[in-house]
Amino acid sequence: MTNRCKAFTLLEMMLVIAIIGIMATFAIPAFQDYVVRARVMEGMSMSMPARIAVTEAYMANHEYPVSQQSAGYQSPAPSKNVDNISISSGTGVITISYTAQAGGGTLILTPEVKDDGQITWDCQQGTLPEKFKPRVCR
Repeated sequence: MTNRCKAFTLLEMMLVIAIIGIMATFAIPAFQDYVVRARVMEGMSMSMPARIAVTEAYMANHEYPVSQQSAGYQSPAPSKNVDNISISSGTGVITISYTAQAGGGTLILTPEVKDDGQITWDCQQGTLPEKFKPRVCR
């Protein structure tokens, strides 16, 4: 009976490393996109007070606020991911401006009044690349 060593050959090891390398070329960019999408969601969360201010102003006066101040909204301080959040005068449109690490574009939230008086938000506009937009905005 011969005593054989049970180990991987050099060829098998190189094959495994090549497979891992190929998988990494697809996984790393996908992971980076997920990180940017998470950063974009920070802006969506930070825009909630602006959406509430526009909704309250519309419900009280049946028109969109003429300015941020009349809506009682003050833009939050910039963060690592969000440069600015502002409400457009008279339209209630909210613009979220992102930093470069969060996609470097804008996401525009447009209010729409439904027949029952409920306000919904359309977020399909803006310069933020499509792949970074939240799923509800695509």
